[in-house]
Amino acid sequence: MTILTPGANAPLAGTAVTLEILHSDIPGASIDVSAFQLGASGKVRGDHDMCFYNQSRIGGGAVELQSSSGGVTRFALDLSRIDPAVEKIVVAATIHENRATFGALRDVRISARGAGPDLSGVIDCHGRPETALIVAEVPMP
Repeated sequence: MTILTPGANAPLAGTAVTLEILHSDIPGASIDVSAFQLGASGKVRGDHDMCFYNQSRIGGGAVELQSSSGGVTRFALDLSRIDPAVEKIVVAATIHENRATFGALRDVRISARGAGPDLSGVIDCHGRPETALIVAEVPMP
């Protein structure tokens, strides 16, 4: 297993990847984790590029929200099916209606499993004033 620090990167082996994001609960607030396909402009091209609780499958199954409950969110990525116009997939966590900040959490953890060694990372949240965090970026080859 390779452990990454915030801002670090490592190659993903293979085309089938599972991303898992873990966080604790914040009393009175909910955390939503979403995946976005970004084009060359660095933006989504439309609603069809956003994978979240209300649209759990995009790109014909290239990105799929498999589960999200109890502070665990899992996405399955099939990188071989990603539209060539997509430059990267970004996974972000947001606090619904800005009812708290990520400083209320100890950390957010992420792991990536695929054909190669597992990757994992921890984002220390102590004192963070943000209500949204980018937790992972997956660039397309």
